[in-house]
Amino acid sequence: MKVAIVGGGLHGLCTAVALADKSHEVTVFEQFEFGHDRGSSHGRSRIVRQAYPNGFYTKILLEGHGMWRDLEAKTNEELVHEVGLLYFGRENLPEISEQIEALDSLNVSHTVLRSGETPFAMADDEVGVFTPSAGWVDAAKALRVLRQRAENHEARLVNHRVDSLDELKDFDRVVVTAGAWVRNFAPVNVVVKMATFCYIEGNYEGPVFIEADRGHLYGFPNEPGQGCFKIGSHDILQEVDPNDARPEPNDQIISLINGFCDRRLGLENAAIKDVSTCLY
Repeated sequence: MKVAIVGGGLHGLCTAVALADKSHEVTVFEQFEFGHDRGSSHGRSRIVRQAYPNGFYTKILLEGHGMWRDLEAKTNEELVHEVGLLYFGRENLPEISEQIEALDSLNVSHTVLRSGETPFAMADDEVGVFTPSAGWVDAAKALRVLRQRAENHEARLVNHRVDSLDELKDFDRVVVTAGAWVRNFAPVNVVVKMATFCYIEGNYEGPVFIEADRGHLYGFPNEPGQGCFKIGSHDILQEVDPNDARPEPNDQIISLINGFCDRRLGLENAAIKDVSTCLY
């Protein structure tokens, strides 16, 4: 079949590779340059995990984790840094207790840790759920590898903004992977929001982490050769129009991150080296 894919981020490129690998004639349309920083796929790091506070998504993540390893094997590239994931917070929070139940029911390897057993200051009523088969993926490198693999399978990658699916009538099928721009093509009830993340000067060498409650702060150990580590918030988001210029990053999040560094890592007045954004 002749297939058009609208959107050249992670989802679009993965779809292109999968379809071209089955000998379909694939064209990917990307409105910006490939690898741009205006959507959701850019940056140096993204979480790869199996643990999730919902068994349905845990099953999906289990399947996807193996696909990363398959991509590495086929391209001879290291993409995943398997440093583990620590999801921690009050033991009686549903997202903690239900996550443990889901991991138990699906036989996913994990350990429940308490105060003094993690890199973070934790209260007596808190636990950490550690899953070793998790970590972070080099996002920018993954996009480059997927672009090359798609082109090796003779997919066409085109810089062109598609304003209407009517432009693609010559294709047998159209796949929309437009992320924040999906409302341009389908009447879906979604809200586009901007997330803020920061790079903190200093060293953190532990697992990828997510703090339950309190803004759901998440973070990563230092990337190779970097003297800083990344922290962001999953909860405090600003509603935006993806076509507009990005607003200034949210000061509330920066304050929350500073508080986390002091409270959990003992880094008082943490120095922020860089602040950036991505879209949800």
